[in-house]
Amino acid sequence: MMNGDNNYKKIALIIPYFGNFKNYFQLFLTSCKNNPTIDWLIYTDSIEAYEWPENVHKITTTFEDFKQRIQANFDFCVCLDKPYNCAILSLHMGKC
Repeated sequence: MMNGDNNYKKIALIIPYFGNFKNYFQLFLTSCKNNPTIDWLIYTDSIEAYEWPENVHKITTTFEDFKQRIQANFDFCVCLDKPYNCAILSLHMGKC
């Protein structure tokens, strides 16, 4: 959608992904490139080499550091035993 200034509104999607990416990950990155109004923030511990488009931002971190970053934003214990549990916090990610 465009606003009155003919500029696109931006969207940011935060994706925590720990472990090796699937063999079709480069295709995913290509589809991200074709959606320039979306910024993709991918928190990962993967060191695999890919062609990262301008609108995809790889944030290299460990799962432990990611958990600490999440916990710092809440005054109650956030239980993230494994990366799969990150989906539970998806509604709160904007506060992190």
